Amino acid sequence: MTTVAQSRFPLCYLCDEPVDLRTAKTDADRNAVHEECYALSMKGAMLPPPEDPANGPLL
Repeated sequence: MTTVAQSRFPLCYLCDEPVDLRTAKTDADRNAVHEECYALSMKGAMLPPPEDPANGPLL
C-alpha cells in the first residue's frame, strides 16, 4: 500500500493506490478513483440482492 507521503498523486478511494491526475475519475462524492475501480464498484452495486434459501430475496 502506498502512503500519501510516498506519492504526489491522490489515492484511489477504492483501492488506496495512486491515481494519475491525467486519467483520474471521481465518484459521486468527488473522491479520486481509477476508472477500472469505479466500473468494478458499479458492477457490484448493480448485482441483484442475495437470496436467503429459506425465505427468498433479502431486501
